[in-house]
Amino acid sequence: GTQTGNRDIWTIELQRDIAAPLTLNPANDWYPVWSPDGKQMLFGSDRSGSTLLALHIKQAIDSGAEEVSLGVGSDPYDWSKDGQWITTGSADVFVRRVSAPQQRIEFLATPFREGGARFSPDGKWVAYSSTETQRSEIYVTAFPDARGKLQVSLEGGSFPRWSADGR
Repeated sequence: GTQTGNRDIWTIELQRDIAAPLTLNPANDWYPVWSPDGKQMLFGSDRSGSTLLALHIKQAIDSGAEEVSLGVGSDPYDWSKDGQWITTGSADVFVRRVSAPQQRIEFLATPFREGGARFSPDGKWVAYSSTETQRSEIYVTAFPDARGKLQVSLEGGSFPRWSADGR
């Protein structure tokens, strides 16, 4: 917890109101993202010693389970509903196949800052924030090709989220 100067990721079993740490590393762990089946957790950590976060995937129900490290340089954003893709980024947005998560594929790279990329429920679109208008606004683009874009916010926006029906 923050009282010790260390951030860990915890899970809470709502039916029994039981909280348990998922990560116990002395480094900071942030930005948890559930896999669509609820069995794994994607998260960022500063345990590499770099100022950039390293990505990790871990079994979500076992704090002692082995982690898979995906390398340094990205914040975790989202995991597609079909379980095949994750979005990550820092100033640009990358996608990674869950079957080959160490391979980072450039998805959105411009002179501006893009972030917070989230898949639509049907997996055909990605919502993201960009500073191309000199302030952060929300845009939607096609996936997997990032063809075209539509600005959906009017007076600033960040951290987009889709409704369950994708509208």
